[in-house]
Amino acid sequence: MTCSSDSSLRVWNLKTGEQIGDAWLDGENTALTIALSPDGKKVVCGCGDHGAVKVRDTDTGKVIAKWREHRSHVNSVCWSQDGGRVVSGSDDGTARVWDVESGKTVLTIETGLSKVEAVIYSPDMC
Repeated sequence: MTCSSDSSLRVWNLKTGEQIGDAWLDGENTALTIALSPDGKKVVCGCGDHGAVKVRDTDTGKVIAKWREHRSHVNSVCWSQDGGRVVSGSDDGTARVWDVESGKTVLTIETGLSKVEAVIYSPDMC
């Protein structure tokens, strides 16, 4: 799967290089980063304008959740191993941990930096 500045997400066949189905478009925000959930049923997308984090259903491509607490571009997203949380990093200098079920931020990390370029969970989730 790829994401692009035209706000599309596209699924590809890695044997043939052919696109599978139509692009997933919402026309709202530049798609900057994506991560597939551990069970493969959802994909989280970090967006440009408006600092949105979107969750899509991988069967339909539809947006099933949208979280907007970042104040700038979301550069990186990562799922927890159990799929219950997502961490996002933004040009607003914060990393946010989201509860996937409720869509609420459970932790905001003010890094003191101007940008957070990448986030990742450790294998033991500590």
